Formats: sequence, C-alpha cells, structure tokens
Amino acid sequence: MSAKRHRASETSNSWLVHANVDLRCGEARLCWLLFAIHFLVLTFHYASKSIRQSTYIDALGAEQLPFVYLLVAICSYPVLLLYGRLVDRYPLRRLISASALVVAANLAVFWWLFGLGAPWVRVVFYLWVGIVGLLLVSQFWSYASLLLDARQAKRLFGFIGAGGLLGGITGGQIARWTSTYFDTRDVLLAAAAVMLLLVLLVGWRGQDGPRMDTTGRHRTPVSARVAGARTDEDETGIESLSQARDGFGVVRRSKYLRLIAALIFLSAMVAQVIDLQFAWVIQANTDSLGERTAAFGNLYSVMGVAAFAFQMLFTARIHRRLGVGFALRVLPATNGFGSVLFGAAALLFPALVLPAVWLLKIAENGLRYSLDQASRELLFLPVPASQRAKAKAFIDVFVQRAAKGAAAIILLIVTVGWISSEPLAPGDAWIRTAAVSVGLIVVWLALIGTTQRQYVAAYRRSLLRRDPESQGELEIEDAATLEVLVEGLGSADPREVLHSLELLSSHGRGRLVPPLMLHHPDIEVRCKTLEILQSEKRSDATPLIETLLADEDPGIRVAATRALASLGRRDVRQLMSARLADPDPRIRAAAVSYLQGLKDPEAHHEADATLALMLADGDPSVRLEAARALGEVEEPNHSADLVRLLYDSEPAVVKGAIAAVLRRAERGPVGPLYTPTLVSHLHNRKLKQDARNALVALGEGIIPALQHFMNDSQEEIWVRRALPKTIARIGGGAALQTLTASLDAKDPFLRRKVMEALLSLCSHDPSLRPRREAIESQIAAETRHYLAALTDLASLGENGTVGFRIVVSEGVSARAEPGAEPPHLLEQLLADRMSDHYGNVFVLLALIYSPRDIRAAYKSLESEQPRLQAHALEYLDNLLVGEVRRLVFAVIDDLPVRDRLRHAKKLFDLQPADADSTLNKLASLPANGDADAAWLSAAALQYIHDRRLVRLYPAIRDAAAGERDPLVIETAASLLEQIGG
Repeated sequence: MSAKRHRASETSNSWLVHANVDLRCGEARLCWLLFAIHFLVLTFHYASKSIRQSTYIDALGAEQLPFVYLLVAICSYPVLLLYGRLVDRYPLRRLISASALVVAANLAVFWWLFGLGAPWVRVVFYLWVGIVGLLLVSQFWSYASLLLDARQAKRLFGFIGAGGLLGGITGGQIARWTSTYFDTRDVLLAAAAVMLLLVLLVGWRGQDGPRMDTTGRHRTPVSARVAGARTDEDETGIESLSQARDGFGVVRRSKYLRLIAALIFLSAMVAQVIDLQFAWVIQANTDSLGERTAAFGNLYSVMGVAAFAFQMLFTARIHRRLGVGFALRVLPATNGFGSVLFGAAALLFPALVLPAVWLLKIAENGLRYSLDQASRELLFLPVPASQRAKAKAFIDVFVQRAAKGAAAIILLIVTVGWISSEPLAPGDAWIRTAAVSVGLIVVWLALIGTTQRQYVAAYRRSLLRRDPESQGELEIEDAATLEVLVEGLGSADPREVLHSLELLSSHGRGRLVPPLMLHHPDIEVRCKTLEILQSEKRSDATPLIETLLADEDPGIRVAATRALASLGRRDVRQLMSARLADPDPRIRAAAVSYLQGLKDPEAHHEADATLALMLADGDPSVRLEAARALGEVEEPNHSADLVRLLYDSEPAVVKGAIAAVLRRAERGPVGPLYTPTLVSHLHNRKLKQDARNALVALGEGIIPALQHFMNDSQEEIWVRRALPKTIARIGGGAALQTLTASLDAKDPFLRRKVMEALLSLCSHDPSLRPRREAIESQIAAETRHYLAALTDLASLGENGTVGFRIVVSEGVSARAEPGAEPPHLLEQLLADRMSDHYGNVFVLLALIYSPRDIRAAYKSLESEQPRLQAHALEYLDNLLVGEVRRLVFAVIDDLPVRDRLRHAKKLFDLQPADADSTLNKLASLPANGDADAAWLSAAALQYIHDRRLVRLYPAIRDAAAGERDPLVIETAASLLEQIGG
C-alpha cells in the first residue's frame, strides 16, 4: 500500500472510531463499501418515490391511492417468487449489478413514457417503484449478510444503516432540486445516474460471496435486518421465501410470535393510513406537479434528518434507561396524538391541516425507521435461533403485505364513498381516516402491554434453555417488566424462580427479592437468595438468615454464617459458640463448621470438643450431621474422623461421609487416605454411585491406586468391575494408558467393562486415542476366544449320545434344530461367551473407526433382515484392511459352522476334540482371574450327570475333593449324592 493510500485508510478508520463505530482491523474498506451501496440504493429509492407519489396524485388524485396500495400488495408475491429463483442461480454481486443496469434502463424508458402524458403510466410506475425498491433494498441487506458475520453485523449495521438515512435525505433533495430547476420527469434520469454509480461501485470493490474466517470456513450469514435506515416498503430478504412459508407454522404455534405479528400488522396499517392522509393534503395544497414533487422530496429529506438524529441521540438511551416496553409505545402514542391533532384541524381549523399532517408524517417516519424498528428487532431476540429466521421471514413476506392490502380495503370503504351513495368531501374523508387511525392505534397500544409481558416470559424461557444468543439482552427498567419478574418468583418451577432471581440481581434490582425466598423448598433458590441478600447488604433479613443455620443442606448453613458475618453481625463468633450446645444437631454442626473456619485456636478447641461428642453419639442422625460438618472443614483437619465415619454401621452416615469427602475434594486437593475405603464401597449398590463421584473428584492422582485395585485378583470382583468406568470419568492421559493396559484382563466381564470405559473416554475427549497396535492385538485375542468357544461347542455336538447339533445363528447365539431338545446349560453358557466376544470385537472396532458407523453395522448384523446384514458385511468388508479384516470376518461372516472351524484351525490351530476330553477340560478349568470359569466348570459337571456319562464320573469326584471355587465344590457334592457317591 502506498503512503497516500495508507494515510487515507488511517483517516477513514479514525473517523469511524470518533463516530463511535466499533471497527476492527481490516474492516474499514468493507464498512465504507456497504455504507456507500446503502446510500446509493436509498438515494434512488427516495428520489423515484418522490416522483411516484407526486405524479400519481397529480394524474389520478390521492383518493385513488388505496387502489394502487392493493395492487402493490397483490403483485409483489409473484414477482418475489420469480426473483427468488434468480437468487438461487446467480452470484448476488452480479445480480445487484445486473438489477441496477436494468433499473437504470427502465428509468430511461419511463422518462420517455412520462412525456406521453398517459395516466396509465403513473399507475405502472407506482407499481414498478413499489416492487423494485423492495428488491433493491432486499438485495443490499442479503449482500451485507453474506459479507459480515454475526458479530460484525451487530457492531457495524448501525453505521451502515446510517448510510441509508443519509441516502433518503439526498434522494429527497435530488427530487426537489431537479423538479424545481428542470422538468419533473428529469428526476428519473438523476435516479438512473445513481443506479449507474451503483453498478460501478459494486463492480469495482464488491465481492462475490461470503467471506471466510481464518480457518477457511464460510461465515454464517446473519439476518438482513438492522436498526438503521429502512424504506416504507418491506425490506424482505428474498432468499428467505422458503423460510417464510415454513414460518407460518412457527408463528401459529407461538403466542408470543402471534403477538409480534399482530403488532407489525397494525403498525403497517397505520403507516398506510398516514401515507394517504399526507398525499391527500399535499394534493389539496399544491397546484403543479413540480410543487408536489418538491413537497415529497422535502418530506423524505426532513424525515431522514429526523430519523438520523433520533437514531444517534435517543434510541440507545431509551432502550437502556426506559426499556423496550416504553420504546414500543412511543410510535403509536405519537401517531395517536398526531392523528387526533390532524382530525381536530380538519374539523375545526382547516388552515392547520397542512402543518399537522407534516408533523404527523415526519414523526411517524422518523420514529418508525429509528426507535421503533430497533425495538421490533429486539422483540425477536428471545425467540430460539432455529425459529427466529422462519418467523421473521413469514412476517416480512406475508404479514406486512397482508397489512397493506387490509389497509387498502379499509381505506377504499371509508374514503371512496362505499359507505354512502355519494363521494366524500376531502374534509370528511380526512376526519374518517383520522378516526380509523386512532381506532387501530388503540388496539395497537393494548397489544403492546400483552406483548411486553410475553417478551419477558420468552426471555425466561430462553434462559431455562440456556440459549447463549439471548443471554444478557433484556432491559428491565420499566415497571411492567419488573412486575413480570417479581411474579416469576412465585412460580412452581424452581428453574423459573432461579432465573428470575438471576435477572433481578444482574440488572441491579436485587433489593426487590423478598427475604421470605429463604424458605423456598429448592436448595439452589435458597442459596441464590442468600447471595443476593448478602450482596445487597440486607441487614433486615438477619433473623431469617439465622433460621438457615438449621437448614438440611450443610452448604446453606455455611453460606448463612458467612452472610451473617458480612451483614455486620459482630457477635457471630459468640453466636456460634453459644450454638454449640443447641439441641438441634444441624445447628451444632453449622457452629462447628463456622468455628473450624476461623483462625482462632480457642474456637477450634470448642468446635473439636463438640465434634468429638457428635461423632461418639449413638444417634445416627447426630453422626450424619457430624459428617456433613466435616465436609465444610478444610483438609486435612479431622481426616481420620472422616475415615472412621466412612466405616460407620449406618448406611446414611456412610453416605454423608462420602458426600463430605466429595465437598473437600471440590474445594481443593485431598490426601490418598480416603481412596481405599471409597473403593471398597463400590460393591454396595446403594453407595456405589456416591463413592464413584467422590473418587472422580479426587482426580488423576488416584489413578495408579485404582489400577492396582482393578488388577488385584484378591479384590472383590464387583469392585474391580466398577473401576473402569470410574477411571474413564476421571479422564486424561493417565486414564487412557491405564485402560489400554488393562484390555487383556482375564475376567471377561471386567474386560468388557474396560473396553466400554475406553470407548466412553475417547468419545468424550476425541483428542485421546489408544494405540492402534494394542487394539488390533486385543481384536486377535477376542477372535481366538470366540473360536475356542465354538470348537468346544462343536466338540460337544459330535458326541453320539447328544442326538442333535448346536446351530450358531449369526455367530452370537445357540439354539437347537427344529424338533430337537433345547440346548443344555453348558452349551448355552458357551454360546453366551461367543456372544460376549462377538460384541467385544465391535467395541474394539469403534475405538479405531467411527463409533457411529460401527454401531450401525453391529445393529444391522443383529437384525433379522438379510438385506441389512448383507449391507453391513459389505460395508465392513470395504472398511477393514489387512489382518484386522481377516480376524473380524472369521467372527462375523455368515458361514456354516464347519467353515468357521476351518478358520479356527488356520488362524489359531484350534480344532474340535472328542467330547470326553472337552468335558474333562471344562470341568477342571482353572480360575486364572476368570470369575465366570467356575460357572462353566459347574455346568460341565451337570452336563456329565444329566447325560449319564458314567465314564466321566471321576471328574465329579475330583471336583468335590479338590480345592476349587465353592460353587464347583457344592455342585460336585450335590451331584455325588444323586449318583450315590
């Protein structure tokens, strides 16, 4: 960049900064580009609109305006639909340039047609300007939406919108100046020149599509609506037509959106009535086309100045200090006052009609395109983002046009003499339109009150959804909004109460929260109320806060003591010392917690004495409160006492002690003293979840200890099986390494738990990935286990005394052939093992491939639909490669049993043995950490007995005399009694 261009850039940036525009690096060029485009579009629109209004009423009269209002409303729809197809096919920048060229050419044609003097030209031109103005403004905001992301739009759209306001001023003055010094139709040539400038500007400095962020992703387009310049035509984003059609259902289902639609409908109707009033008065007070064009040009210029000034000076202040409800009432109140003034002037002071209608029109337009437009946009903020775009598109495309059509019909009835047999005199028509306007405004104002209440309620609902787009936007300065929030404190839904408290507190209205909320049944509400009362220095709430010293929640008790100290109770130390002797153990526990937190040895000594008595109390409820108090004491104080409570004979006390460990861990690091005891409680279903939560809170430092317990064969098996999930919830690299190292656990159930925990860990943290070699090695192990169980089943099936063979269906279950007896318990256990190994293979595959795709393939193979099974096999056949593919398909392929056995022989040298050898092997299986081996051995002994295999009875005697699992010994002893020793 040259020095001259650099200085120019710095100058423009400096100007924007001084204009209070939040400009970021590299945005100045784009900001000025959009400002200039908006300026030119609105300059054209208001210049052409000035001549549109003046030529129509000059040729046909203002009383004929309702007809053309209705025509514009009707003709807009097919043009929009046709244009919407072009938007889908061509880049928007080129479409803007092409549209501007076509508009410039059309203006030249209309310049020639106006020379003919035919009245129909005025009607066609009115329709043309109404539709073309809509399209060009829509194009601009769609283009701006593509070039700016949501954050940029929020910062820059206000300044860009100001360009349109200045364009309205300039367009009006071009029309006035040209019609004064040249022929009125020459305004069209000036507007055409503006369009040619737009073509040059877009072609020179435009961009074709959405900008990208630093990652190369397209930025998400934002709504093309903004609190800035607006025309009094609809500025619908044309690309939203499909959304508009979908938006009908969204608006119909929401009372709040229906109210917004009703407000906008009434607002558009009133605007049409005022537009007719102004045109009618201008017609009556001007004599020539030039005067009328100049009058309309001056109107749009003064309107632009008023809107610009109001936007810069008052809009933000009104929203910030008086709220949205007040802002929404300003326009209808002003319109109502102006309409009454206009009607009174028409009835009593005809000489004042012209200044009255000027005041009414300027106020209406100036407020509509500044304060009111910004306020209406704010109404959409609490609507969920997924519904907002559709609802706005429907309201913009259909509701506003329907409002203009409805206004046209009412005006035709009122002003063209359809009520009476003779046409109305202008004065009578003015009075009637003023009455219509006042009637609509009364309904409009009534709806605003209801809408405001729904606006606050919608914000509460959005807060319940935790919608990030709507957080922090609500203004609650007006009484009606505050009333709604205070009413929300009495809701039956604790979440709504909590969010009302949060809104009142965050907006500086915490003093409206009544201290009686301290008695709310929800713990979070009580805690939030305490926080607010403390921050607001509500010393009058001290007696109620003292009642919380006996609250069931220990955290509330501690917060209450801190609140009492914060609110100026200098005798809190003495108060708590006195409460050590209170008969209520909850209050004694609160006093112990508070005194233990002081840096006062004497206070500690008093608290310790009381705590010792509570720990030794025979009443479990007293020991439970002692446990809760220990949860508020800083680590490592009284850690030995807490461990003692973890071994208490009363489950409720143990549960309280576990919760105390959790609270200590949440505040900071704790020692390893609690880990073994917490691990031991994993076997108890009533304490398992609490113990797991406490272990997770202890953090990564305990993972080596958990690994030791998980791999210790002397530890209770159900404790070991509960540890993988606990390790996975702790998370991190240490958890990944521990679980990966435990994939080959001997116990099948534990092994499955390790795999599932590993999958859960990697799903929650995609940055963690186990070593592929370890997963592939375990896939080979699971395949071997699967085929080994299959060969054992085949060995049993070859026994001549069985009389049937086992059918393995899809590799995961066993059943008898039709007409045969059901499988024996031993055969079913072997089939169940095959099913477990089969499932393990898919869990392992999900660790190295997409879990979602592997899960879908597994469900398809499990289904009874051959087509789905074939698709799943084909997918996996193409996904898997190398040795993994060969191993997996040995398990999942739809093959006869003999072909599966050939795979077992080829891959692992496994082959069926004779039935006697297999039964002897199964009856004497060593445990080797496999907790389920005893079940197989017991089932094998039962199989020998049930099949009367006398030659294998020695195996039963050996099992009864050996040092085996108690289940095996008891089964063998029972069978010996049945066979007579």
